[in-house]
Amino acid sequence: MAKKGKPTPRRKKPTPSAKKSANTSSAKKPSAGSKSKAKVETPSAAPASAAPKPQRQPKEQKEVVMPFGRMNYILLVVGVLIISLGFYLMSLDEFIDAKEFSISLYIAPPIVVGGFLEIIYAIMYRPKHTPSSNSVQAS
Repeated sequence: MAKKGKPTPRRKKPTPSAKKSANTSSAKKPSAGSKSKAKVETPSAAPASAAPKPQRQPKEQKEVVMPFGRMNYILLVVGVLIISLGFYLMSLDEFIDAKEFSISLYIAPPIVVGGFLEIIYAIMYRPKHTPSSNSVQAS
């Protein structure tokens, strides 16, 4: 005859969640008085403080690397100022006639586009790394 009951897990090291789910599952045992109904017994829940929690070790202080350097921010501010200048130049003329020369029609739009290109350059800019003076140079 085959054994009745739950098979044991075949893992070498069960995870804490697997232990918890294995302990909380119910086992069916037939009752003495009734053949059709089975009584379900659940083990009592262990207090949360019963299992010792592993103590966290202090993490090493990692050097925070900023995505942009000082020069990137300077170039970004310059780009914003160029765009502001372009919009200011666009607002100078009240009535724009294409037959006459107009700063807001011919000069300001390329300045605004140049400001946006400056911002793109500021985002993409990476400083050139010079070789360190501590490195050994071959003669």
